[in-house]
Amino acid sequence: METKKDALKKRTKSDMIISFFVAAFMGVAAFSQIESYFMGGKDILNLYNGIYSVILCGVCIILGLILREVQLNGKPFTKKIIKMLRIIAFIVIIGGFVPAVVSIFVSSDGATHSFHFDVINFAFSALGVMIGIISEMFVYGYELQDDNDSIA
Repeated sequence: METKKDALKKRTKSDMIISFFVAAFMGVAAFSQIESYFMGGKDILNLYNGIYSVILCGVCIILGLILREVQLNGKPFTKKIIKMLRIIAFIVIIGGFVPAVVSIFVSSDGATHSFHFDVINFAFSALGVMIGIISEMFVYGYELQDDNDSIA
């Protein structure tokens, strides 16, 4: 009969593989979009999509590393995982601003644009804040897990 720990290891392994596969896909998409911008028609949407793809690639890599850590330790509440969640939160928050900042310097007609911050940028940054809040919940979970481990 399969134990809970064995089931957790199988699930985290498959999730980790999927996460790294998605990261690789996003890396290819980022390269393709950025290349299309510079080699093609200078469509600003290609550049935005490339930037978002780079950000999502980084997030998926870190998520894969988090799943690897859970698979190795069998514990989701560790200082290393909390640190990685905070890094993801920071990347996503900053990632919401990067395309808006890029729009100041780059445009399809060579002229500069003003700072353009739309709903997608706001949603991206808000998602980063939510991930940061979840990382704080992991701090509490780490403390509970530590107390429980010291009792047992």
